[in-house]
Amino acid sequence: MSAPTPLDARARGGGLLERAVQARWPVAAALVLLLCVVWQAAGAAALLPDYIFTPTAIAAAFFRALPDRLPGETLATLRRQLPGFLLGTTLGVLIGLWAGMFRAVDDLTSPLVSLTYPLPKIALFPVLVVWLGFGDAPRIAIVALACLYPALVNAAAAARGIDRRKIWVARNYGAGSFRIFRQVVMRDAAGLVIVGVRIALALSFVVVFSTEAISARSGLGALIMDGYQNVQYDDMYAGMVTLGLLGFLADRLLLWASAPLVRGQQLRAIGRG
Repeated sequence: MSAPTPLDARARGGGLLERAVQARWPVAAALVLLLCVVWQAAGAAALLPDYIFTPTAIAAAFFRALPDRLPGETLATLRRQLPGFLLGTTLGVLIGLWAGMFRAVDDLTSPLVSLTYPLPKIALFPVLVVWLGFGDAPRIAIVALACLYPALVNAAAAARGIDRRKIWVARNYGAGSFRIFRQVVMRDAAGLVIVGVRIALALSFVVVFSTEAISARSGLGALIMDGYQNVQYDDMYAGMVTLGLLGFLADRLLLWASAPLVRGQQLRAIGRG
């Protein structure tokens, strides 16, 4: 029996590393735990300024605010974020798929998207306040507008990448336009469409926080800014933790709900080609 070579050892090491990377949850949890331990140790050694709370102090602030302020502020934020997200992504996906399938629709929408996409959507918030008045309406509208673009761009790219031979075959077998759109276009484009919806989901929380931080009297954005301005850093950190948890849970829920749509496909990760 021959002795193992350095190449064999490297192969075994690479296999172990590959298996560790594939087990994403344990690795991610270990990295987060390591960061928290280092952070907590730095705080215990008095290496952090007073305004930087340790993980245990942030957790304590979160649980102190949980029964009192957090439920109401969270509901206020979701009341603005969720309708805007649903409206913006629905319109974006539908317009994007049609633009990717039909040249005439693309010719109408592409110049407008190119012109308005780079504009920071939060810059339009004062205009929407003038048009729609104070309240939740302009906040919902600005969230919808921010979500529309990534959903539209990704949906259009997904539709353009569909193998046109599938559409021709379906049409030759007598399938109508609606059936082709539902069973061919939507199925083949689902992976990239969901990537755009995930980007829009994350962006919806960013935008709703910005609108609440500007002038709202309720919501997690208002809670965070009030904590900052009144030097109540426990409220500020509690609001930040809650906003992060909302975004994480919403993303996991979206992936779970969309799993049947991409079964048999490889869902592309955000940030990859």
